[in-house]
Amino acid sequence: MPSSFFDKLSVKLNGKGRDAAGLGAAKKDAPASKDVKAAPASAAGEDSQKLNVDVFQSPTEIVIYALAPGVDPADFEITLDEENDLLTIKGTMKRPQPPEGIKDEKDAEVKAVQKECSWVPFFRKIILPAEVDVVGARAIFKKGVLTIVLPILNISAGRKLKVVEELVMSADGAKKQ
Repeated sequence: MPSSFFDKLSVKLNGKGRDAAGLGAAKKDAPASKDVKAAPASAAGEDSQKLNVDVFQSPTEIVIYALAPGVDPADFEITLDEENDLLTIKGTMKRPQPPEGIKDEKDAEVKAVQKECSWVPFFRKIILPAEVDVVGARAIFKKGVLTIVLPILNISAGRKLKVVEELVMSADGAKKQ
């Protein structure tokens, strides 16, 4: 069981100790922002790439933008942990099938002249700067950009419960209170 905040954070990010999460020593792949933490690329597996994101916070919501051109919306897996403060985004960038009549690299006559695109799974864990309301969360995918909107849970305001009167029907069909 994690004993300190940093141990708990590193377990959330990648299930390993403090140094494996990049918290012990400065690492070249450390996140650029202090507020948004990301798992090292190795947490996703060797064949995965890190998904680049922008994270913004207003007083009422957290908005995350991720570039994922060519990804089928059904290929995303977006989850929040049980404490609603760690968001995980997984998916796969797949090379599209060539149009009919066009040969692809599987054909013996075709050779790759230049290959810059990564057609591999992607993965990202983001420690959220505030606890969020899962019920109001939504994800929108438009023109290759995934937008995740997470309403901030306002715990300090408390919750109001609506009281309703229950009516009971008697055996003769009359309403009782």
